[in-house]
Amino acid sequence: CASLAEWVIAMDMYAKISKEVEPKRKRVAAAEADLRSVTEQLKKKQLQLQQVESKIKELQESYDHQVAEKKKLEISIMQTQSRLKRASKLT
Repeated sequence: CASLAEWVIAMDMYAKISKEVEPKRKRVAAAEADLRSVTEQLKKKQLQLQQVESKIKELQESYDHQVAEKKKLEISIMQTQSRLKRASKLT
C-alpha cells in the first residue's frame, strides 16, 4: 500500500510540474520558430547584400576603366593639339 501511495504522490507531482513546464516548452518552441524565420530572412538579406556589393565592385571597376580611358584620350587630345600648332607654324 505504501508503494501505491508513493506512486500516486509521484504522479501528482509529475502532473503539477508538467502543468508548469508545458507553457514554457510552448514558448521555447515558438521562440525557436521565430528564430528560424528571422535566420531565414537574415540569409536572404545577406545574399542580397552580397549581390549589391558585387554589382558595386563591378561598377567601380568599370568607372576606374572609364576614368583611365578618359585620361588617355585627354593626353591624346593635348598631343594632337600640340601637333596642330606646330604644323600651323610650318605653313
